[in-house]
Amino acid sequence: MKKLLPLFLLFFISVQGQVKDLAELSSGKYLDSRIVYNDDGDDVYGYLLLYENDRKSKAVYELEYVLLDKNLNKLTSGTFVQNRFSFIVKLNIGFSFVRKIGNKLVIGIQDSSNNSMMGPISAFNHRFRELDLETFKLSNQFTMKDNRKTVESETADSKVTYDDVQKNNALQPVGRSNFLLFDLSTVSGAYAGESFAQKVARDTKSFKVFDKEFNEIWNYKFNDDGTKAFDMFEYYSSNGNDMIMVRYNFEKIGKYLETYYDVFDLTSGLKKFSIKQSDGSTLNQVQTIKYEKDKLIVYSLMNYMTKKQVYDNSKVLGVVQITYDRSTGEKLSEEKFFWRYLDEHLKISEEGEIKSYGYLQFLNFRLLNNGHTTAIAEGYNPSNNSRILDMFVMEFDQNMKLVYYKKVDKTKNMSNIAAWGPILQNSGAFDYLYSQKLEGDNYAYFYTDNEKNSTRNPKWILGVITQVDGKYSYEKIPMTTEKGQIYPVKAKNGYILLREVSDKKSTIRLEKINY
Repeated sequence: MKKLLPLFLLFFISVQGQVKDLAELSSGKYLDSRIVYNDDGDDVYGYLLLYENDRKSKAVYELEYVLLDKNLNKLTSGTFVQNRFSFIVKLNIGFSFVRKIGNKLVIGIQDSSNNSMMGPISAFNHRFRELDLETFKLSNQFTMKDNRKTVESETADSKVTYDDVQKNNALQPVGRSNFLLFDLSTVSGAYAGESFAQKVARDTKSFKVFDKEFNEIWNYKFNDDGTKAFDMFEYYSSNGNDMIMVRYNFEKIGKYLETYYDVFDLTSGLKKFSIKQSDGSTLNQVQTIKYEKDKLIVYSLMNYMTKKQVYDNSKVLGVVQITYDRSTGEKLSEEKFFWRYLDEHLKISEEGEIKSYGYLQFLNFRLLNNGHTTAIAEGYNPSNNSRILDMFVMEFDQNMKLVYYKKVDKTKNMSNIAAWGPILQNSGAFDYLYSQKLEGDNYAYFYTDNEKNSTRNPKWILGVITQVDGKYSYEKIPMTTEKGQIYPVKAKNGYILLREVSDKKSTIRLEKINY
């Protein structure tokens, strides 16, 4: 069986040039890092790290960036002066995104805070730079003030004002070389109370898409009919020439009606079609949308239809897979998986409750070349502080009939909140980490298994599930050494990046997944 090599062997097979001592990269204080993906997003290009070298004043910093390639070889590094907005709570400088487009990196920088008093405002004062990947020259800072690219001066003593913060709009990379921007020029900023986000959404009148040179391509307008009804938009995902926006429809502030997934043509701005969250018989909660050449495949949790169309996480009926024509939005097929299909494995109710155990939350759906779907789920119990339980691996055929099932025992952990599955998933409470494509139609899935959670004597396990040539294998690998802890990070296809942290040093290294 092909599998991940045991860790004690991994220590001896690191390739020269694929191990790095982080202290050798910079003497500054570590601030942030991002995985940089290739233009098509299918593999890792490298890693960008950000350090604080010097603080010239309360709100002016000298920062250093270090760019590594996917093999951890250093490509370039440099410094620049960066201003931070001075506010009543502590703000941190970090990346908002890093996107590779051809021979350049577009780098988003923002001020952010984790302080609860900030409410829905957690990141602002958005600035951008470009790094040329041929000359490795870093551009001057620019912003999107008033929805236009504005190159800023590089003077270290220039003060960041509240007016700057309001007008420095955020960008969201979409597609391979475009950017999305919400036009907030109609938003006053003088809002308060629990409905803050809804009030901002009500007064937002358009979003725009820009090309890679930050020229506006198109502008989509909404919320301009003069009524109390409004739409709240969120970016969901993009692929090829399609972009999906989630649209929450409200009758008025505080009265939600319906959720739609609107599919836009990235070139023209034409709204091609909309997918409703409800289908007339069930209320669906979208888990993920997969893009195929001529199809969109939507995986959703099913719930009872209610008058208020509010999803009840305590009454999940199963999973539905709906396939749409990618050009027209025509529904091509609908296949449902109900909990009763697990009867031979679990004592589970019609609404998903497992007797004397809890519930399942699906965390990953992987569409295979043969039309089957691999699903990764995790058990949990929402009572008191939610308990995070075992891993579950399932495979469904084209009709969502169960063809493979495996429960993977692991240590039961406590969450710091009592909540249902979707909330636990959004808060990062589950132990599932991520999936990674291997060669061909083969994949690896990673999760943590904290057998002993202690700062003085921790015992930490990395769980690895590999799916190769239609067969599954399972490994648990110790991630604790006498020197410290080891943490996994996503790496180029077929590899895993391990970061080892001890009291004296921190290193990163690439290890090959032997499958």
